[in-house]
Amino acid sequence: MNKAYKAAISFAKTHHENFPVISFFIPKELRKHVAIIYWFARTADDFADEGYISQEERLQKLNEFEDRLTELLKGNFNSPFEEALSTTIKEKNLLHQLFYDLKNEIKQEEKEKRYKENDEMIND
Repeated sequence: MNKAYKAAISFAKTHHENFPVISFFIPKELRKHVAIIYWFARTADDFADEGYISQEERLQKLNEFEDRLTELLKGNFNSPFEEALSTTIKEKNLLHQLFYDLKNEIKQEEKEKRYKENDEMIND
């Protein structure tokens, strides 16, 4: 599992963001937890931002990601990342609903994007 945390830290440091996610301002003992939570949030957001697949496929990926969240919270893991996230949630006593809320917000943004695109087509 330490490999998953190390990979999440590397992911957070190298992902194309315009601000550092993992910095020396974050206490060293919390960096792995911040990184694995970032992995979760970034992965969900990347599903919504994938430009080469249809909106329906993006929404399907988000639904599947939610199913994986449900399973990892039950202790069923498909990857070391999922196990690390589960460990962080337990160790830090994080509310499960916050992760569902984040994923739902990303999903809602994706749906609103579709509505805006449809409105633009109607108004043109």
